[in-house]
Amino acid sequence: MTTSINIDVIKKLIREVLREELRFAPTPSYIPEYVRKVPGTNNLDTQGLNHIYVARLTHYDSAGNYLYTETDVDLSKYWSSTLTLPPNSQWLAIYSRAPVRYGYIVAYIKYPDWAGWGYDDYSGLWIGFELGGGERGGIASWWLRKGGGINRLYAHVGGCGLYAYASEQTTNLPSDYTTARHGYWVKVNRHQVWFGIDNMIRTVAILAKSGVARQLYNNSNPYTIYIAPFHVPETQHTLMELVASKGGKLVGVSIEFGWSDARFSEGDPVPPLAMPLYLEASNTVLAGYSISSGSVTSHPIPTFGYLRKTVYFMANQAGTLEIDKYMLSGNWRVYDSVSVSANTLVKYRIDDEVILTRIIFTPSTYPATILEAEADMS
Repeated sequence: MTTSINIDVIKKLIREVLREELRFAPTPSYIPEYVRKVPGTNNLDTQGLNHIYVARLTHYDSAGNYLYTETDVDLSKYWSSTLTLPPNSQWLAIYSRAPVRYGYIVAYIKYPDWAGWGYDDYSGLWIGFELGGGERGGIASWWLRKGGGINRLYAHVGGCGLYAYASEQTTNLPSDYTTARHGYWVKVNRHQVWFGIDNMIRTVAILAKSGVARQLYNNSNPYTIYIAPFHVPETQHTLMELVASKGGKLVGVSIEFGWSDARFSEGDPVPPLAMPLYLEASNTVLAGYSISSGSVTSHPIPTFGYLRKTVYFMANQAGTLEIDKYMLSGNWRVYDSVSVSANTLVKYRIDDEVILTRIIFTPSTYPATILEAEADMS
């Protein structure tokens, strides 16, 4: 029996298979259009997210005894317009299949109201990056969790086999954080990690890798600063993990976090940063701030890792502008001091490596109003 082979048909089939495989190959970025849906619907297909993510789900019996951890998880069972942790499970951890270098991730969600729902402390949602489980390989992630009976917000960074350090930023949770959606985002850079809410950086981790850890302005405005003693890997996998218990029981939970509510991508290792200078430990910008006596001090500027660092300053009165450098010893030291003429823009370039910088302005005449105060870095 002779079978004829149509070469054109075979080529067409090969093209279709390759197109499908390439379309769903793991990539270091995500948009909702990547998911597989049931044809003709907007519903996830079986295994519709599994070419993008891998997941781990713990299983316990009804008495709370650990059984096993499932690693071949079909996320379409648990992730739709909500993210669900089923009963008798302690946590569901979701990782991107593709590693993300100098990554950016954002989740546009309502903060789960752990306290209002009566869940236990340490019930929470992780959003960020991790290099495998357990934090020790590397992590840079928000943790939206209950602690001490209230809802809290922590920024975690870790690496080099050490457990992550948590910086708190509960004070800057939006006033409507449990009833309205906000963007919680993380950006891993070569020398810093930024943790943001909406359009504001709220925690900066400085990757000094010196073995010396320093925490400045924890749970304070406008942003917390943590000088990390360890290396945080530049390449990690996205992390979204749901952990919950209630009254000591694994009752499960569903939160308003759909599979289309998150985005991630690779990013610039040293993104340029132009930022207004803030009054120390305040959300008040210095530009427009009036001084009736004494001096005014800025919140520290995260200058570490930037080659070009320029501070611009202007006031309606003359005075002295002091530029300070933060030392790993925990002390601020005077780096330089310059005279300021009234209504004249001062441009001060910092040529040396500086971990953190701050300015202190002392007017010669009162009252004085600061007209300009910003730092541009690239």
